[in-house]
Amino acid sequence: MKRNVRRHKTGFGYIGSGNSLNVFNRKPHRPFSELKYKLNSESLKLLQTEFDSEELTDAQRAQIKENVRKSTKGKSIKIAIVTFIFILLFIIIAIEMLNGVLNID
Repeated sequence: MKRNVRRHKTGFGYIGSGNSLNVFNRKPHRPFSELKYKLNSESLKLLQTEFDSEELTDAQRAQIKENVRKSTKGKSIKIAIVTFIFILLFIIIAIEMLNGVLNID
């Protein structure tokens, strides 16, 4: 079996680490990888939760879809109304400013 060797030549340019061979040839370890694994495994042990994964009937699926559609439609209508009001206010302010500039007496 061939050993996985990570050796690079340093004959090109300055890389910011003094072109030291140990920069190129060290093993790429993630920082705290072992600690992260231990933390994850311990938290999974402590936070075991039970989930109900029942199959939904077609009527329940249809009801859920209808509820989602109603809520998104209501939000869309509210956003459209607020946008229309802001555009209308912007137009009114622009007209008033133009009337103020053009009416020099």
